[in-house]
Amino acid sequence: MSTINTNNLVDLPLKVPKGGLVINATLTDVNGLKKYFIQELVSNSDTDTKGKIAISSDEDSYSVHYKAAAYSGVDSKERLVIHGTNCLLFTYKNSWDETLPGIKNNLLNLILLMGPSILYRLDSSFVWKSVADKNIRGIMMKGASTEINGHLKITFYYKSHLDYQSGIKSPSRIEFSGHDPIDQSSIPNLDEEILILYMDIYSILHVDTYFKNGVSLKQVHNEVQPPPGIGCPHYLSGNKPTPVLRANHLRFTLEERVQGATTSRSLSEVHAAEYYGFLRIKSLLVGSASEVIYDYKLGVSFHVGTDGSVTVAAVDSNIPGNNGYFNLDSYFMLAGR
Repeated sequence: MSTINTNNLVDLPLKVPKGGLVINATLTDVNGLKKYFIQELVSNSDTDTKGKIAISSDEDSYSVHYKAAAYSGVDSKERLVIHGTNCLLFTYKNSWDETLPGIKNNLLNLILLMGPSILYRLDSSFVWKSVADKNIRGIMMKGASTEINGHLKITFYYKSHLDYQSGIKSPSRIEFSGHDPIDQSSIPNLDEEILILYMDIYSILHVDTYFKNGVSLKQVHNEVQPPPGIGCPHYLSGNKPTPVLRANHLRFTLEERVQGATTSRSLSEVHAAEYYGFLRIKSLLVGSASEVIYDYKLGVSFHVGTDGSVTVAAVDSNIPGNNGYFNLDSYFMLAGR
């Protein structure tokens, strides 16, 4: 058996495949004869990894939302727990500052807050040693085991037709036996009983296409978001920059109405190509049409007549964008002309 010098499972990176995951599992507390039904959804995009762990038992139910970095897999060490109409924020330093409603054991609380996706943290983080085959749900399975600081023993069991590398990534059961390994001392807390947990994984669905087995990637992405309006302390969104329009080409129509001594209405169609330095404005004013193309690189304008004739002129200080401040990344409601 391999003994690994680490005491914090939350610090292990969450490295999941790109796209979405739907994991169905149960967690059985052998000591307390309690079973928890779990469905975890994970969305891994270029910006971040987000997940939702839906947990239910005979006594209660709640959902847990979390976030990790997309490339490094570093956990944000925060959990939003939705319980009834309440949204609770859990934070992790040396341990979780709160426990799930009705949960009193630290190890059980830790595993529930990490969900079945914990397998993606464990498979590449430890050195495993084979153990004797075991009958799991009527099927003989191979196993591999490791131990953390003498406090917690973790054993994977996988179907016998799989090789080690495939089996450790697709286990049928993960067994946890011992204490929460956060205890810094070499001797576990004797006041807390040794807990045995069986995490049985029934299915892992990889949603890397638009629609697969009745589940779409968009569904997974939407489900992992904390529900709005429930009053969470925050929504795991982080400090994101204000969205801006980033485009090299733009087309829009503009209607202008002037009311005064006389009333006028003009309709303009504008094409802007920032990369090429072109601007085309086609206007219709009181039945009179005009079209002008500005070439900012050459410093000339082309006036197109209704008969198809073209007049070329040098640009002057009155043309749109001549001050150099206009670009397609501007806030158009503030940029004026």
